[in-house]
Parts: sequence; structure tokens; C-alpha cells
Amino acid sequence: TTAIGVAWSWAELDAGAYDGLMSRAFAPPPEVFAHAARLLKPAGELLFLLLADQPCDAPAGFVQVAEHPY
Repeated sequence: TTAIGVAWSWAELDAGAYDGLMSRAFAPPPEVFAHAARLLKPAGELLFLLLADQPCDAPAGFVQVAEHPY
């Protein structure tokens, strides 16, 4: 069994404490990556929901695994 916790916050969370994060309409991509770098555990995952015309290049330390237009 896997336990999943959900936290709703304005990124005022504990650094390095999260296995995964999801961002939708939170902030511009560079700012989201900066928060994710601080909040994720090593090898943590970021699910990033963006507009179709919103460019997003993963910075150093992040690897894009998949892209699924919706």
C-alpha cells in the first residue's frame, strides 16, 4: 500500500521533503522549477501542466521524461 498526502500551499513547504509535486497555473516555468528544486527529494518528480503555446525548457538538474498534450 502506498500512502499519498496532499498539501495545498503557496510553496511554503519543507525543503527536500517531497517525492513528487504537481504544478498547474502556479507561476511561470522558471519559478516553478526553482520551487521544485528546493522542495523535491533527490530523484523526485514534477508534473507540470502547461498551455500548449507555453515554452518550457527543463533547467540543469531536471530531465523531461514525457510530454502529453491535453
